[in-house]
Amino acid sequence: MMSADATFYYMQIIERRSMDLFKFNGQIKRFNTLKEGLRHINISGNDLIFTSQRVSDKHLHDLYDCHILCHDNYGLGEPSDKKIDAINLDLRNISFQRMIAIGGGSVLDIAKILALKGNHQTIDFFQNKVPIENQHPIIAIPTTCGTGSEVTSISIAFIESLKTKMGLNHPALYPETALLIPELLDDIPYDIYMFSAIDALIHGIEAFLSPNSTIYTDLYAEKAIEKILITFNTLSGDTSNRQLLNVSEVLMASNLAGLAFGNSGVGAVHALSYPLGGKYHVPHGESNYLFLNDVLMTYKKINPMGKITSLEMVISDALNCSIHESLKKLDELLRQLIEKQPLKSYGMNSQEISSFSTLVIETQQRLLKNNYAELSVTDLEKIYKNLF
Repeated sequence: MMSADATFYYMQIIERRSMDLFKFNGQIKRFNTLKEGLRHINISGNDLIFTSQRVSDKHLHDLYDCHILCHDNYGLGEPSDKKIDAINLDLRNISFQRMIAIGGGSVLDIAKILALKGNHQTIDFFQNKVPIENQHPIIAIPTTCGTGSEVTSISIAFIESLKTKMGLNHPALYPETALLIPELLDDIPYDIYMFSAIDALIHGIEAFLSPNSTIYTDLYAEKAIEKILITFNTLSGDTSNRQLLNVSEVLMASNLAGLAFGNSGVGAVHALSYPLGGKYHVPHGESNYLFLNDVLMTYKKINPMGKITSLEMVISDALNCSIHESLKKLDELLRQLIEKQPLKSYGMNSQEISSFSTLVIETQQRLLKNNYAELSVTDLEKIYKNLF
């Protein structure tokens, strides 16, 4: 139920400015198996499937007339502009109509850039130096339960020359269709599942707290948070029982969170994680997890009586705890489910506390404008130092 504070918050927004309440340019379908999904979209020799070697070997071995390109042939790790450029160069020799992306957030984000018109360098898209126009319709099929990339107009890549991740947000990046297929998560490793689900949880939380949120994004964000936390609370008693992972439910929650943050944005948790993830190749969900609690506690200290109180109500309802203890209980639950490492364990050194903070301020204004409370470079340094 929406609190009186939240209702007042929305009325203030409506009175303050005209705004888009919600956008999504595609459709979402669910199938039990990948074979059913591919049959539904009438896959043909005119399509290109962009995926991983593991997915190709397990699920695509009988598709002989379809182009299949595996991203891991171009190196491991999250997407960089140089990797995308190398793939794009090879794509010039392949004629295809639709881009069918099957994979985690990295695969889906790369596919969005590969589907754009023009043989431009990837960095030029991210720095808005060239026109951004879709050439190939995208069908996005996630194999993790975290990014929500299948329903957003956002792509993230590590820009090597800038030594940080950057985001591109443009309507041309919207997938035409998202297919949700729980079968693809049946054998997901526990740590990948957990960091992915925490990533989805963070998407929901940051979307909910964003000053750009609306009553529509909050409906999706709140439901995503609720689904994930109820699953986590059940899982905390037995992390060895795969049925308790409830991948179908968490996959749906990730999708809902994607719809929320695709409209209202994410903020400081993502911004702080980008330098660490980019330089030390920490997986996206894991790096976000490191910063969640400290960002929320900093927000609470700066503005304790704003919309964060509504977030605390959502968390307390899902975890069956008091509102006052909700943020503490959330952190305790996540630490119980998967270990949280200090930043120095990933290779970060103390001198980078200052340089990373400055880099965030200089390169991540796209995200920082979505913060619940304004954070200074000193605030960022305190968060890095506390987690170091």
